[in-house]
Amino acid sequence: MRFSVIGLCVMFALISGCTRFSGEWLEEGTVAKDGTLTPADSDRRVAMRFDWPATVRYGSYADRAGVVDDETVQWNRYWTLKNDQVAQTGAMSATVDGDHMTTVVEGDVIKRFVKVKGPSIFPPEVKCPPLSTQ
Repeated sequence: MRFSVIGLCVMFALISGCTRFSGEWLEEGTVAKDGTLTPADSDRRVAMRFDWPATVRYGSYADRAGVVDDETVQWNRYWTLKNDQVAQTGAMSATVDGDHMTTVVEGDVIKRFVKVKGPSIFPPEVKCPPLSTQ
């Protein structure tokens, strides 16, 4: 009995994608070495989406539309380190503290993101082909 309960818990964790990075994040700004936050230019904010099991999507957020521009979306894989405390993709490392995520690129550029709540800001992963040739 105990084995089946543990097995169900492990299976649920794998299916639900339990990682602190899961979900969508929107750039707030750049953090200076003294800790001050410089707000991001509203025309050039980055949004990130971490999906289970190991996919991260990122793209340019269009403030007026309130969504990520489909033409800018890129995909990569990520992995977590230090017991899910750090996520890494390419040259970027990220940590989460509550509803904020901090990213560091090559030990130099530090950006802060806020967790997006509510409807998704990313375009759908699958797009249906047009039904006409007009």
